[in-house]
Amino acid sequence: MEKGIVQLPRQRYEALLQIEEAYQRLATSGSAEEATLALQYQKLQQDYKRLQEQYATLQRYIFGRKREKVRREDEDQLQLFNEAEAIVDREKQEKSIVVKSHRRKKGGKKMLPDDLPVEVIEYEGDKSQKECPCCGKERPVIGEERSEELDVIPARVQKKVIVKKKYGPCDVTPF
Repeated sequence: MEKGIVQLPRQRYEALLQIEEAYQRLATSGSAEEATLALQYQKLQQDYKRLQEQYATLQRYIFGRKREKVRREDEDQLQLFNEAEAIVDREKQEKSIVVKSHRRKKGGKKMLPDDLPVEVIEYEGDKSQKECPCCGKERPVIGEERSEELDVIPARVQKKVIVKKKYGPCDVTPF
């Protein structure tokens, strides 16, 4: 369908054609009916323009851009919940490796700043992990896994360290 063309209901279209024909016939005669026909013709032209505008609006609505625009005032408000990342980004400079033609960012996880308050949570594990399945003695601790995550509390940022104990085999040999 071409841009700017509006499909009118068939009755309205035929009425528009009849009024236009009558207007052209009476244009030469100069009668009293001419004024009423001219008014009807103008009214139908206005209806036609209104329908064209509605059609163009619907076309924009259906086929136009769907992306939501963010105003400048709202953009600042969206950054409110990124305060923890902003602190880390400001304090931590990324290490880079120099290569002949370009600089490459060093991979790996970003470290959290040391000046944040730290909460350490230790998981000891249950009895089945601590006891040796062969002899029932307590197994020695051979290491631990550490992971760090940011815990954002409104108006407070802290570092949380989680320590999980790992247990190895005891010194008893199985039968």
